Amino acid sequence: MDLESLKKTLDNPETSVESKEYAIIRILACDKEAIPMIMKVLDEERKIKTELISDMNVTLSTAHTFIEELNPAMVPKKENQTNLGPQVTKTYILDKIAEFYIKYKGKITYSWNRFK
Repeated sequence: MDLESLKKTLDNPETSVESKEYAIIRILACDKEAIPMIMKVLDEERKIKTELISDMNVTLSTAHTFIEELNPAMVPKKENQTNLGPQVTKTYILDKIAEFYIKYKGKITYSWNRFK
């Protein structure tokens, strides 16, 4: 990758943003390794998003189930529904939610900035 040309392009104060973008794309287009590198970055991003969605689903489902158990009048009982048992407590739920926000810091933020 021609990093020197990229640096010169970015550091030129007389060049417009649009011209810099076009120049960067042209420089990258000349590099045989640019597309494979970009594909690796996109693949990694997809993996992270898949994990994020999976973790979010588990965390929110657990919290939702806990809330239902605390307030069973909110949700009609389903046939063969069981209680979560003593292992799932308010502290457990709060800890799991905190872990989730800390794990995905920078991607998902807590609305009230509690988990910095």
